[in-house]
Formats: sequence, structure tokens, C-alpha cells
Amino acid sequence: MCSYSIIDFFSRFVSLFHSFAEITVQKISGYAKGYNYNPESQFEYGHATTHSWNAVHVDGEWRFVDCTWGAGNCDEFKKFHFDYHDHFFFMNPDLFIFTHFPYESDIQMAIAWQLLDEPWSLDKFNSYIKPSMKAIKWGIDFVSHLSNVVFTNAVSVFELKSNGTDLCVLNGELLAEKGDTNKTYSYAYKSGPCDYKIVVRPPSIGKYTLRILANTTDDDDAFLLVSYVIKCLSTDGLVRAFPYHWGLWGPIGCLKDYGLTLKDTCPLIVTDTGEIQIKLFTNKEIEASSRLSHAENLVRDSDDYVMTEINGGHLLTRARLPKEGYYKLQIMAKLNDDNYKTIITYLLGSKQMLPVVNKLPKCYKAAREFKCCLLEPLTYELPRNTKIRVRLKCSQNLSLVLKKQTLKVERSDDVWDFVSATPNAGEKFCISGKLINSNNVGSTYKGLYEFSII
Repeated sequence: MCSYSIIDFFSRFVSLFHSFAEITVQKISGYAKGYNYNPESQFEYGHATTHSWNAVHVDGEWRFVDCTWGAGNCDEFKKFHFDYHDHFFFMNPDLFIFTHFPYESDIQMAIAWQLLDEPWSLDKFNSYIKPSMKAIKWGIDFVSHLSNVVFTNAVSVFELKSNGTDLCVLNGELLAEKGDTNKTYSYAYKSGPCDYKIVVRPPSIGKYTLRILANTTDDDDAFLLVSYVIKCLSTDGLVRAFPYHWGLWGPIGCLKDYGLTLKDTCPLIVTDTGEIQIKLFTNKEIEASSRLSHAENLVRDSDDYVMTEINGGHLLTRARLPKEGYYKLQIMAKLNDDNYKTIITYLLGSKQMLPVVNKLPKCYKAAREFKCCLLEPLTYELPRNTKIRVRLKCSQNLSLVLKKQTLKVERSDDVWDFVSATPNAGEKFCISGKLINSNNVGSTYKGLYEFSII
């Protein structure tokens, strides 16, 4: 906290200034949650006051003014830095009580100069969270956790609501009192039109600081909304780290521009089998792709375990998770000739490491252009010199070839079916196709799917 003499000077100066202007003003002393506020350090009646401010009577109402905090702030060395803002000028008493508690050897004075219909006790002031200036400015309501010290068993979900402000970035930064702080043990997502959730899973029993950061623009910077002390009493076995992700998990705000609809905005999908399939309805002509990465970088060539297709008015993404832990799945799309943009980010979890997980076939852009969906085989590596049955679904007229050789293909209910022998080991097994119009004329052949022969 800055020198009290400087703070007292500011409040006395404001009182003198307003007296010259014939404005009713009251100098108030009390306790304040300043720059170096520690939630575990309690204010007590009888302790020396730490701050002073003013109440000003304007237009028939009392409003608070804190010129010290409005002029700047102190650093950890108690050096004052000028940084003017009007946040603490004529502030509503309902908001001012979050950080300022009036007291000067008189409890009745403490009650009266809160200017509240339902005054707070000092115990409530001590335990209540300290929303930042940004949180108050953006109209953030903290819904689930109002106490600044949180006891948790395994997992806690922090809920907040924004009033008229859309958050583009939201992160929970969990800092251990001791030990590793480089891994991510929280994720945040938008759970409703104005609702957000931050899920926190401390890696071990102990004490942590949780800093909830946000921004209204998609920048690299984020501003503190609130800070908690987390005391973890137990964990649910081995706690795996989440992948690093800057921003909100789940869909972007303009998802509808891509013709996509999403029923569930929760980004977390957990599997026991290592297989995950995501099916999204789309009503626009888009090109899409996907990327997969393991939180702890335990999977080499992780993009080989994800495949995205478009068929029957749906965008279909299949993923296989060869290792235990969490993965980040990014679904990217573009309209017309625009650049690819990540439109949905999923958090995938695998509960166990499977003995064998096969890579998925390579799916080329033309397969999505022709709206194909591969039914079998669904493994990238195929045995050499073996007859393989290939089935894919496509509602359009196709001509399929394999190594420039026309195939004998049967079609039934938009399912194309043929059998072909695989080549020697080390070679590629590539299916190409082209669309045929009503005059039996088609464009050039394009690659649809690729396999590797072992």
C-alpha cells in the first residue's frame, strides 16, 4: 500500500477543493483491498485504517471518489506510478464496497458510510472477491464463487456472466505455491449467450492462485478479472495437463457465417475407446480441414489421426487418440477463396492408452468438394498384395480410378463399392475420382483418398 500520508493528502485536497466549489463532501477512512491485497490477511476492527477517500453529494445523491486510486497505483516496492483513469470517480456504492470498507473507530459510521440499503459486515468484506476495474467496466457478474478463498476436491467450475460485453479471450491461470507452473490445468468456454465457465483441475493437493484473465478483442493480451486462492484438498488420481490454448474453447462467435450449427457448446469430449466422431450440420458450401495435437506432445504425426469430410449436409470429423491424456482438435474452414480460419476448438480426452491405434487415411480436398464419405477401409496402412474392399458414400455421379485404371464399381443407395488388390510394400494406394454430368462428361480426375502399403 502507498504511504498513508500521500493517500490522506489526496482525500483532504478533494475535500478542500469541493468546499471551494460549495459541494458537500465527506472525508472517509477505512480498509481497502489495494495493489498488494492478500485474501488470507483479514482486516479487523481496531486495526489501523489503511486508506482514505471521499463521499461527494451531487444532484441529490452521494457518490464516492478515490483520487489516489484514480491517479495511479503502487508497485510491489511501494513506488507510486501515475496512471489516470476515472473508474473511481462518482462510483456507485454497490460497486465501491467490493474494495472499500469505511471504518474509523465507529461501527455505526462504517454502516452509514457504505451508503447501502443492506450494509456489509467486515467478515463479508474480508471474504468477498475483489473484481478488477476491467471486470466492473465490462459488467462481469461472478455467479458461482463469491468468496476469494475456494476449497476444492479434484475439480471446480467457475461461472460468470457478461452484461453487454462479449469476451473473445478467457483463461484461467493456475499458479502453484510450489512446484510446476508451466502446464495448463484449466480451460474456459462460452456456455450460453452471455455465460462462461472456467473448469479448474489442480494437479495435486496444495495451495494455488487462480487468475481469471479476459479480453473483449482477440489479442495476445488479457486483463485480470478476479483472483482466487485455491486450496485443493484431494485429486482424482493422476491429473493430466490440458493442451495450451489462448482464448475460449468451443465455437467462434461467427460460426453461423459458415453455415454450421452446434447443439452443445461444451468443448470437452472424453472417450474410453480412443475413437471420437463429431458430426455438424452445415448448409453452406465450405472447405474444411482439421488438426490434432497432444497436450504433452506424446504423439508423433498427430495430424495423421484425424480426418474431416463433408457429406449429406454434415461436416464429419473423425479422430483417434493413441495415447492417454488430452488433445486439442482444431476444425478449420474457409468460404470461397478466403483463408482457413479455426472455427471450433475441441478438448478431447482419452482415459487409457490403447495397444494398437491405426492412423486414418489421408483425405484430400476433392473428397470434400465431391461430398464423399469413406466407409471402409478406415486405416491408413494396408497389407501388401491383398484384396481390399473399398466403400464410400457420395450422392453425386462419380467415375473412380485406381492408378489410372478404371474400376468395376457397384452403386447402391449412394454407396460406391469395389474390390482391388493392393500393390507392393512401400507403394501408395490412391483413389481418384471425377464428377460426371448428365451427358456423361466429367472434369479431370482428382485425388480423393490415399493409403500406405506395408
